[in-house]
Amino acid sequence: MRQWLLPMERTGRIVSPVFNDWVDASDVVSAIEDRDRRWRSKLPALLNDILIALCARRIGAMLITHNGDDFRLIRRHRPFSLRVLA
Repeated sequence: MRQWLLPMERTGRIVSPVFNDWVDASDVVSAIEDRDRRWRSKLPALLNDILIALCARRIGAMLITHNGDDFRLIRRHRPFSLRVLA
């Protein structure tokens, strides 16, 4: 596994959540719980996707995914650049 990380670490391409991302993620979870009740049962599984979206937003990256439904839901609560692949 380390062989995959070293090149990305050297070029500064490893992004991980910072404290503010975790705080913002809790706000997004609360907002989804309040406003999008049909997603409530999926909230524990959405936390990782929320953190991925917030990290992408923080660094100005476009998030590219096949998982359009989850990330569109997150984007209703926090804007970020998203491209959904068919």
